[in-house]
Amino acid sequence: MAKPLNRGKKDRPNWYCHIKHPDGKWKWEPSKQPTSEAAKRWGIARQADIENIKVGILPRAPQTPALTVGQLIERSLAEYHGPKVRKLKQNQDQRRTDLAQRIAPYGLADLHAEKVRAGDIERWRDALRKEGYAHGTINATLTRLSVIFAWAIRQEIITCRNPCDGVKRLPTKPRQDCYTIDEVHRLLSLPDVLPMIPMVLYTGIRRGELLGLRWEDIDFRAGRIDVRRSYDGPTKTDQTRVIPLHRELAPILQAWREQCPKTPEGLVFPLVVRGVARMATRSPEITTKELRAQLARAGVRDGFVCPVHAMRHTFASLFMDQVDSQRALESILGHSTAGNKVTAGYVHTDIKTLARKLDLMTLLPKPDAQIIPLRATA
Repeated sequence: MAKPLNRGKKDRPNWYCHIKHPDGKWKWEPSKQPTSEAAKRWGIARQADIENIKVGILPRAPQTPALTVGQLIERSLAEYHGPKVRKLKQNQDQRRTDLAQRIAPYGLADLHAEKVRAGDIERWRDALRKEGYAHGTINATLTRLSVIFAWAIRQEIITCRNPCDGVKRLPTKPRQDCYTIDEVHRLLSLPDVLPMIPMVLYTGIRRGELLGLRWEDIDFRAGRIDVRRSYDGPTKTDQTRVIPLHRELAPILQAWREQCPKTPEGLVFPLVVRGVARMATRSPEITTKELRAQLARAGVRDGFVCPVHAMRHTFASLFMDQVDSQRALESILGHSTAGNKVTAGYVHTDIKTLARKLDLMTLLPKPDAQIIPLRATA
C-alpha cells in the first residue's frame, strides 16, 4: 500500500489510501482519519477486508479507530477555530505547545479520548504541579483542554462526558504589580520622561493598544482618544472605545507630536530599531531597557515583569481612590461587563489609602452637637 495521500490542506487534511480491489485495480479511497498514521492503519485494515472477501471470509463490522487525546487535539487544530478566537495562528500555536510540552510527556495524549475520566485529568494536573509549572499555566492549559473536549462532544466526534468538568483549578494569587502615588509623582517629574509613561498612567491603555495608536486617533480639540486597534489587529474586545484626553496629558502629547519619529501609519509610539521607526510585528516589552532605566533613575521599582501593565493597574487604583466610579473605570479600561471581577483585580489599595478612608468614619458626636438628657418618667 502506498503512503497515504493528503488531498486536503495542511491545516484541514483529507487523507486517502491506495487500495487494491478484487478486480485488480488500484483506487484511492477516503479514510476520513485525522492523521497520516491513522489513515495508514485504516488502509491496512481495509486491504485486509478485501483480501478476506476474495477467499470467502466475511468482512468484519466496520470500526472507526479510537481517537487518542493527542489525535483529538490535532483534529481540533484543523477543524475548530472558536467564535471568540481573534488570533487563530496564535491560538493554534498555543494548543500545539500544550500538546508538546504539557500533555504528551505525561501520558495523557496516549489515552483513549472517550475513556478519559476526571481522575485521569486530576493525575495529569498534579503531575504538572510536581514538575513545577505555575498554577496559572496549569489552569490555562486545563481550560483549553476542556474547550477541546466540549467541542468534540458537540460535534459527536466522541460520546462521553467532558472529563474536565468538575476538576478543580489550582489556587492562584493575583499579582500586586502597582506603583504608589509617590512613585507616579517621581516618574512624571523626570525632565525627559518617556511620553508613553504618562500616556498609560492617565488612560490605563493596554500595551498592544499603545503600540497600535495613531495620531489620527487623538482629537485634541474634542479632548478624546479613540482606541480602535491593537498593534496586530482589533482591540481585545474587538470594539472601539473612547477615552477622555486628560487636561494634564494633552500638552505632553502635543509636545511629543513635534518630536515623534515619522512612520507611514502615523504611529504615536513607534518602535525605533537601529534608528528606524516602524510598527511592531509582535508583542515586545516596549523599549524595556530604556523604560527600566527611567524607573531606576526616578527611584521607582523596576522589577515588575511588565512595567506597562503595572502602570495600567496603577491607573485603575488611583482612579478608584480619587474618583470611585467602577462603571466609568470599566468603560475606560475596556472591560465589557458591569461589576467586572477583572476590573476589581486591577484595583490595589495601599495602607495609606485605607487609613485615610477609615479616618472618615467617626463614632464621636460633632463638637457643636448638643446632648439633651432625657428626663426620667415615672
